[in-house]
Amino acid sequence: LVLLVVALAIAASAQKTPVWPLRFQQEFVESYKTTTYHDVGKMWYDAERNMSKLARTNGKYDAFCSSITNATTPC
Repeated sequence: LVLLVVALAIAASAQKTPVWPLRFQQEFVESYKTTTYHDVGKMWYDAERNMSKLARTNGKYDAFCSSITNATTPC
């Protein structure tokens, strides 16, 4: 049993850590627990330039974008 545990520990430590691509973009659909509203957006990531961007079609229910109360606006 001890040998099995040691073998599994060695195998687990030998696995490579996942690596993101240097640059990518991804569209997404987002839902919120407090409402039935769904929003769509897109994320851009660029490791070489140390930049990322997150855009939503409507930021009304987002914690960062909702500073303008009851406003329906892109964020």
